[in-house]
Amino acid sequence: MSERLLLVGHGSRRPAWRAPLDALCARMQARLGPDAVHIAFMELCPPDIPSAVDAAVADGVTRVRILPLFMSSGGHVDHDIAPSLEALRARHPGVRIELLPALGEHPLVLDALCAIAEDETPS
Repeated sequence: MSERLLLVGHGSRRPAWRAPLDALCARMQARLGPDAVHIAFMELCPPDIPSAVDAAVADGVTRVRILPLFMSSGGHVDHDIAPSLEALRARHPGVRIELLPALGEHPLVLDALCAIAEDETPS
């Protein structure tokens, strides 16, 4: 089974806004492979989620894991992203499309944030 992790950010009209997310995606691609991780946005930046999922399916991917780059689930994750995935599942019935918990809800992220807060290294 071919799998792709799709990082999902909010999006912004400011081009520089997405630079840290593109850097994260590139860093993950370096570790996991260039086809294993892609990025999409809810709005204002290409590609949008449906386009990114369609591209994954066109590449032969049979499992897409959606990782919201948000600190918590709630408004956008629960009310915007989750419902939009139902249409994608209907459009691609042979593809497993999973919504992962928001990034900020993962214990490793919480531990990393605590480590950053405790770090006394001057910047």
